Amino acid sequence: MASILYSCFGTTDPVRGMRDGGLMHILRFYRPETVYLFLTTEIVKQDRDDRRIDKTFAYIRENWGGYHPDVIRMEAEIEDPSDMDALMEPMDRLLQQAMAQHPQAEVLLNLSSGTPQMQIILAQMALDPRYPTRGIQVKSPERASSKAERTNVKRYPVDEALILNEDEEPDAPNRCCEPKMTAVRREAVRNQLRSLLSQRNYAAIAQMGADLPAPIPKLARHLDYRSHFQLKEAEAEAVGLTGLGLQASRGVYPYPIYELIEYFAMLKNLVYLKRYTDFMLRLNPFVVQLQTVLLEESLRPLGLTPQDLISVNGRRKISPKLMKNKFPKLLDFMEKESKRFAKEQDVSIWAMNVMLSYFPLDERVLRLLKDCEECNRALRNPAAHELFAITNAHIQNICGLPAENLVWALEKVLTNALARYAGKELKKRINIYDYCDRIIQERLRL
Repeated sequence: MASILYSCFGTTDPVRGMRDGGLMHILRFYRPETVYLFLTTEIVKQDRDDRRIDKTFAYIRENWGGYHPDVIRMEAEIEDPSDMDALMEPMDRLLQQAMAQHPQAEVLLNLSSGTPQMQIILAQMALDPRYPTRGIQVKSPERASSKAERTNVKRYPVDEALILNEDEEPDAPNRCCEPKMTAVRREAVRNQLRSLLSQRNYAAIAQMGADLPAPIPKLARHLDYRSHFQLKEAEAEAVGLTGLGLQASRGVYPYPIYELIEYFAMLKNLVYLKRYTDFMLRLNPFVVQLQTVLLEESLRPLGLTPQDLISVNGRRKISPKLMKNKFPKLLDFMEKESKRFAKEQDVSIWAMNVMLSYFPLDERVLRLLKDCEECNRALRNPAAHELFAITNAHIQNICGLPAENLVWALEKVLTNALARYAGKELKKRINIYDYCDRIIQERLRL
């Protein structure tokens, strides 16, 4: 991963006591591509007098094998570098600039240069899980408070200090270290996020709020609504989430098809979470709606629609009266299968399977729908009305497929039934939680 360095330029830089200051030592061992320097009024004045910054980077370019980082300066009009309130805003602004200009880079933070107040602010940045940062501390050569003269003395000999620097020796030790408190704190937050994401606990991720970079909290709230089939709320939360390819509105789809796709994505998510009881309780309406789509595709060549056969006064009923007028051959077939069709019947998986059996559908599709019918018959009522929890083994024992394979088979039927809407968009909608999980992982570098 590319890296950039954010550093203050302090009174130990570039060289103090014939040893690297914090800035030069980090450059020596980490070699970031770009360096962002935060300069107070005092440092700017010193630099005008002796050109210490230009001389430092010219020396590096000439003596470090051609290493030549880009240098970006922020000259802040701060007279008192111990005023933390005055420092906070411009220092944060420079960090935001660095991340915006290098969105894929890791930001190294120099925790050793500058005033104690600057170092505190940089340490806070290193602890903040919103930012892809790594705090670097440079220990003094004495392993104690250095007594060497600082570089803010009059007539600081920049050229001489660079030439006599003992850290230029080949066997000079690496005094850089990464404070464990920073690494541990950041890793704890990252582990928490990994755990919540593996559970797809989008509500908890959204509640982390200010601990996460935009637009992750807003995206997590959108996914939480979407995973609970709260489509209007999900669409409202998606406003402003541009450039992520969420496809949160119905787009080109008729509203019933849009609902069917979103509902299936929710079912697929329930299986991913191993919430098999919830999955089975919600499977019935999806299968009936999928059967309706399959019926619509079968009736289209005949100039008919499902509403011609299964709609009575605006209610979904299988009507022998309508069938006798519109499609008598289908009614004859269904009455031979069951005498119950002599009267109006509620739309159900069983009834729709009988109706679909009349048409030349793929036998594997019909078998799958009958498996869903059997699972619904055997498992749904106990789960809804008794102290009974459905397991993956229950589903496999009845339909011969684990829930993951059952969902995969239903997805194939659904995409084939919606062939006129096929393409990458349909696939992304069906797998929206996988897609958004990858976005969150990439943004948070999990």
